[in-house]
Order: sequence, then C-alpha cells, then structure tokens
Amino acid sequence: MTRGVELDRELLNRGFPGSNWGNLGLWSDAQTYPAACEALATRLAERAQLLPGCSVLDVGFGHGDQLLLWKRRFQAGRIAGIEVDEAGVAEARRKMAAFDDVKLGIGDGAWTERFDRVLALDCAYHFDPRSRVFERALQALNPGGVLALTDLVLQNDREGWIRSRLARACAIPAENLLTPQAYVRELEELGFTDVSVEFLDDAVLGGFSRFALRHLRQAGLRACSAGGLKILATAAIGAWLRRRNRVHYVLVTARRSSAIMVSR
Repeated sequence: MTRGVELDRELLNRGFPGSNWGNLGLWSDAQTYPAACEALATRLAERAQLLPGCSVLDVGFGHGDQLLLWKRRFQAGRIAGIEVDEAGVAEARRKMAAFDDVKLGIGDGAWTERFDRVLALDCAYHFDPRSRVFERALQALNPGGVLALTDLVLQNDREGWIRSRLARACAIPAENLLTPQAYVRELEELGFTDVSVEFLDDAVLGGFSRFALRHLRQAGLRACSAGGLKILATAAIGAWLRRRNRVHYVLVTARRSSAIMVSR
C-alpha cells in the first residue's frame, strides 16, 4: 500500500529495460511486474470508458508509463498530469516528448482546465485531503465526464485500530480509510452519479504479495536494500490484510452529471 513512487522502481522493474512502472499491478493473468502494472492501468482506462480523443487529467502519474499506454492503446487526446515527484515528472516528460498535447507538472495549474476524464492510478489513498481532490475533480470534469481511480477501503468501521495502524504504516491520512458504503456516499453527496465499485482484492493485493516475495527471493542480496525491505513490508501487509478480509482494493468510477452546475 506504499505509494507507487515510494517503491523501489529499479528493483521491481529489473530485467525490463525502459520499464519504470510503480503500482501494485493487476495479477489476474500477468506473469511479470510490468505486465501486471500495464494490466491495472488498462483496467482503469476501460472502466473509465477512455475513448479516442478523450481529454485526460492524471492525478499522480508517477514516471508516465500509463500515459504512454493511454496514448498508444486508447488514443487519448489532450493529457495533463500532476505529480509530486520531480524525478517522475522529468522522466514522464521525456517519454511523452513526441506528443505536443501533453502537459505535465507539479503545480495545481491543471485543475483550472476542463477534461473528459480524471484518473488516479494507485495513489488516491495518499491524497491529503482526498475529499478536496474529489471536489476539484468534479469541477474539472466536463458534463458527463468520468472520475476513475483505484483505492483502498475498509471492510467495516468498527475496528478503529485497523484504520490507525494502516494509516501509520502506509502514510495514509486516516480520514481517507472509509467503508465502501461511506466512499460511495461521499462521492454522491458531492454531486457524482453512477458510482461503481469493483473489488480487486486477490488480483491486486494477493497478486502483488505473491510476486514480491518470489521476486525478492530471486533478487538475493539486492533485496536487503531499503527499497527491498519496503517492498517486502508492502507485500507482507497486503497478504495479512487480504487473509483477514479487513481491507479491500477497489476500482471506483463516478460520473459528473450533465445537469449539475459547478462553481469554478
């Protein structure tokens, strides 16, 4: 559950030149880390109904691998992106240099524009506050536009210790850890409609845990680095939460109604 940019990308992508993915991946059919990451980015785009020519705001684009995928496979139109990691911004700009309709940066300037899709791949649980990002997404979306993101939710809200420990261990604002019902309610109260939640527990949490443990064994001494230990901790936490059914990994989509008015 560590944010993608905090995982050791070099260790995870070892053996795959040019690959710099940093998410937990979708492991339903994938056999390698880049393939799993690409599968999760693909699933997000499909659920968002990313059509050719759609304008996209990617909030937390990492090193830009998903941007290249969305351009090449889905023929996305204009893309803007916001990222907090300067190295990620530089790498993503290099990858997307061939496209003159891509604008990537660290500041909040992109929120002043309008988009058909607002996407967040494996990073929404770190937004602080996430509720404010949802508000800004509603404002940034064109009527009928779609917000799509992957996130973590709690099985229930009766075990406060799970929320507090997970928040501390994974640097997640505690208020971001909601039940699926509360998550949907928050989006609907803001004005989103057609909110959908897809559960990807074993395909993401279980899959990443199995991959990471196998990958680190193969890496040998390289796995003893700080990055390797962080990957190991992420895998262990994910495996425990998956077995205990305390936390779910979800893909959420919501639509901005064409009827509502949003102040800018």
